[in-house]
Amino acid sequence: MRRIILCFSVLLGVFVFTSCSKSADKCSFDECGFRASDAEIARVQAYLSTNGITTATEHCSGLYYEVVTEGTGRWINNCATVTARYKLKLENNVVIQEATSQFSLNEVVAGWTIGIPLVKTGGKIKLYIPPSLGYANNPRQGIPANSMLIFDVELL
Repeated sequence: MRRIILCFSVLLGVFVFTSCSKSADKCSFDECGFRASDAEIARVQAYLSTNGITTATEHCSGLYYEVVTEGTGRWINNCATVTARYKLKLENNVVIQEATSQFSLNEVVAGWTIGIPLVKTGGKIKLYIPPSLGYANNPRQGIPANSMLIFDVELL
């Protein structure tokens, strides 16, 4: 009887431990598990070249970014809730949105989920997001389907 109780207790402990670790993984994000297409990446590269931008770094996902200021605060993970001041423009360089808002990084476009944790709180970053890491073929107000998104972001 003691063996049965001991076995049950061990199994219960393993179940509880495994359940806790799975809930902590809700925020895990395989940032390189999906890569933008070669055509989308070429489109971002063409934009960078046309605009004389030579300091952008390619992320394994196909996102390009420039860390303007690393920041002096803490590093965040890709499921944190952040407050950011941002400016969004499209490939024609027309600003279509400027705001300061609070976001959960696991509820925004993949380009933000990937890019924002590359700076600390107080940091500034420029994100060049291929369509598939943005809104893809889903148009938004003022944003046509399959748009490349260009963000200037300050992580507050």
